[in-house]
Amino acid sequence: MNIPIKQIPFSRTLWLSLLLGCASPAPEQSAPEQAQTPTRAQPLAAAPWLVKDINETTTNGGNSYPRKFVSTGTTSFFIAATENTGYELWKTDGTEAGTTLVRDFIPGPDGAPIEELVTLGETAFLNATTALWKSDGTPTGTVAIKHFTSSRLFEFTPCNGALYFAATDNGTQPTLWKSDGTSAGTVQVAALPLEGGPPESISCVEGTLFLITSGMNGSTLWKSDGTTVGTVQVARVPKPQSPPVVAGGKLFFAAFDPSFDPVLGTALWRSDGTAAGTVPLTNPNTYHFSSLTGVGETLFFAANDGLHGRELWRSDGTPEGTEMVGNLAAGASGSNPSAFMALGDTLLFAASGTDGSRQLWRSDGTTEGTLPLGQVVPHEDGPVEGYQAYTVLGHRVIFPATYNGWALWASDGTPAGTTRLVELNGQPRGYVSVGGRVVFTFVNSSTEEPWVTDGTQAGTRQLRDLQPANSSNPSSLVDVEGTLFFSACEFGSIRELWKSDGTPAGTQPVMTTGPCGLERPYDIVPAGNAVFFSFSRYGRSDYQLWRSDGTGPGTRQLLALQQSSGLGAGSMRGVGSTLFFSHFEYARGSELWKSDGTVAGTVLVKDIRPGQFSGVHGFLDSVGNTLFFQGDDGIHGGELWKSDGTAEGTVLVKDLHPGALGSAPSHAANFHGTLFFSAAGGGLGSELWKSDGTAEGTVLVKDLRPGAEGSNPAGLTVVEDTLFFFANDGLYGSELWKSDGTAEGTVRVADIAPGSKSAFYLSNTGDGRLPLYAIGGSLYFAANDGVHGQELWKSDGTAEGTVLVRDIMPGPDSSSVGTTAFVPVGTQGAFVFSASNGLGGMELWLSDGTSEGTRQLLDLAGGYLGASPKQLTLSGPNLFFVADDGVYGRELWSLALMALTVSP
Repeated sequence: MNIPIKQIPFSRTLWLSLLLGCASPAPEQSAPEQAQTPTRAQPLAAAPWLVKDINETTTNGGNSYPRKFVSTGTTSFFIAATENTGYELWKTDGTEAGTTLVRDFIPGPDGAPIEELVTLGETAFLNATTALWKSDGTPTGTVAIKHFTSSRLFEFTPCNGALYFAATDNGTQPTLWKSDGTSAGTVQVAALPLEGGPPESISCVEGTLFLITSGMNGSTLWKSDGTTVGTVQVARVPKPQSPPVVAGGKLFFAAFDPSFDPVLGTALWRSDGTAAGTVPLTNPNTYHFSSLTGVGETLFFAANDGLHGRELWRSDGTPEGTEMVGNLAAGASGSNPSAFMALGDTLLFAASGTDGSRQLWRSDGTTEGTLPLGQVVPHEDGPVEGYQAYTVLGHRVIFPATYNGWALWASDGTPAGTTRLVELNGQPRGYVSVGGRVVFTFVNSSTEEPWVTDGTQAGTRQLRDLQPANSSNPSSLVDVEGTLFFSACEFGSIRELWKSDGTPAGTQPVMTTGPCGLERPYDIVPAGNAVFFSFSRYGRSDYQLWRSDGTGPGTRQLLALQQSSGLGAGSMRGVGSTLFFSHFEYARGSELWKSDGTVAGTVLVKDIRPGQFSGVHGFLDSVGNTLFFQGDDGIHGGELWKSDGTAEGTVLVKDLHPGALGSAPSHAANFHGTLFFSAAGGGLGSELWKSDGTAEGTVLVKDLRPGAEGSNPAGLTVVEDTLFFFANDGLYGSELWKSDGTAEGTVRVADIAPGSKSAFYLSNTGDGRLPLYAIGGSLYFAANDGVHGQELWKSDGTAEGTVLVRDIMPGPDSSSVGTTAFVPVGTQGAFVFSASNGLGGMELWLSDGTSEGTRQLLDLAGGYLGASPKQLTLSGPNLFFVADDGVYGRELWSLALMALTVSP
């Protein structure tokens, strides 16, 4: 087999000369000839180069996990993920060329949390970045209709030519909204009682909207004509077991709620929009309702009357018209109907006949019209979250089946018209009709990508490989004395520990750990002149701790770790040349260990909590050669401990919250030799504390939010003689604070998002907040003032000096600044970071702290998608980062620091 090798046609030296107009190029060792031909003009003079194409193969086999397919008839919108975008909005017309990314809502690989996606006419509506959006399938036609402040938007339901949806914040009054696709036409319809809870379902029944809310007072059925006065309570109802279904102009749902009616038990209910017309249709002897499906004027469902087992039932919305269609299995065992599919006025479903064999059936709602169609059995797992179970194409229903292997089948409701379309070596799911074709997700052991079929074997193929397996995906970049260490996947199959000096020849594997995705180095931690890392061997539950200085003799296994959950940066900490780590053993849980890089020097420091329970709950920071961490000896709960690497020097600093619960110290920083941290001590919520390592010197700095809730300080960052952090005092939301170590000197700096709104509610740090950065004597961070989206800010510690540096993506949308580190370059206070201005995808930017000095540094990918630079790391004379230029996949790139400039 010929494996295509990616070629590189344009030298970095020529590129640098064109960009900078330089007469002489930089030395070859720092500028290997590995640059890609730029596809459009670079916005700034900087010359990146591909350090090495570690995974040189170009193969299919990645996973984009497409889901939530919806269709306008000619276009299908769906959600899919790539390495550069995360989950974002895509579209397809059923052809490879017509399958494209619509918009990268949150530029970069983190993706947008799109929970709702529906079509109304030729327009798609969705929620992304706490806003309601609409799309015509083009980037310019994909616009925010209305921004909401950290609200959850859900239950998108088209009705009467408008989109209806619910909105709520945690603990706030739920509201019903409607939209005609314009900002002015997106209005609140009604506020629903807080005690009633948020809507759990919204349904459109012949132009009338039905809502069911569930809260502390049970469930309530509402209806609305789209006006405030026309939104009224219909009746109290039991809590539905599954989403309601519409049939024959009525709303049906199955419910079991003993608190509502302890006698009735499980029942099928229907409502015509009146209190008198909201009634149960079945008696207490009928139960186990499932598969409710509307087919024309008839509701079909499966139920058990206690005599015939689970059988096929139907209802016209009256008690007398709610009856079993037939005893298909002829006995008490039941035919167990499932996989219901509506085709015109006919129901197709899977069921067991009198001989016990399962096959495909059809029903028109009569006993005589309920007949088997053949031995094929539709797949019966039911719809998967985000996927449809089947689709209708013309006069046929298309569905998956596992009869003699996975295949797509079609049926027009007749035995002769029920045929196998194509055989597949994997599972198809999530079907939608687009322009005479069916688009679906194909899943097997190696891929999950969108496929398409026209109903023939030849016309069934992968639609487009959205995530090709051509990346080495370098990760865990770490600098050790001018050498970069990282993990990467070579040839798409071999995961290795690598090192690099920025040149192809100096970029070499140090150690092979095993197959990609199965065995890999976990977070790599530096200590002294070496790195420490752990990984697991495939098929084994233990992890191994290793050390490497980049040489063969200096790379060695130190310890086998039992079920350690994979030692990462959170459970390993370098202090000088010593590595501290928590190591789990069945006999004594996770305890404090250390290593000097030798097998003999890898030892238990102290068994803080003797027995099977763990004594170490997380590392904080180091002050000098002392490590501070959260420890639990089983008596005092999680409290502040310290260690100098000896058993005698590993002690409880102070019991801030007496008792077994503990104060749970976290979010620490070394502020001029004193540890500052957050803890819930002294009967308070989590507040700012400090410690000099003694009990007497461990004191509360200030109670910013009196009471048990606490202000939760986080992001502690030192800028010269000032400690900055985030905190919420209960009045102004999560905002920027500073401290000089005294109560009087601990004050709020600025109310960036006015009022009770929080400036720091988006995060990629795992603690709900974005990090702060000390650069050139100033503080830089990403914040959202409620007007400009999440953008670049700076502060000198005063309200006047806390300002927006630049609105990189103009308007209320966010540039995604802050999702990568701010990395200082040079001595003039400049730094690099990743962001998107909306004209292209996420790329590398440079700032000196001024608006005019904040500019896009390069356009590596040269398109809307962007290169998504991540893991920005300084090592030696170079800035390293991981990016995708659109040719090589996600690989290791570099920039010479001397090439970086802020001035135009």
